[in-house]
Amino acid sequence: MKVYFRYLVLFQIGDFKRTVRDTEHNLKICDIVGNYAENEEDKKEILQYRPYILRMNAVSRACIMR
Repeated sequence: MKVYFRYLVLFQIGDFKRTVRDTEHNLKICDIVGNYAENEEDKKEILQYRPYILRMNAVSRACIMR
């Protein structure tokens, strides 16, 4: 949760490089949960946020490129 709140603030202040770093961190956590969680409910609880994290990552990358 701390990384989530941090990348929200970083995005708001325009620190897109660190937003990309933090969203990549959370995407790696999603990969670990998706591959190794034994309980399907645990997977659903975490992986429901993956599309949002991907969007934040993509928008931040686009902001860096402009």
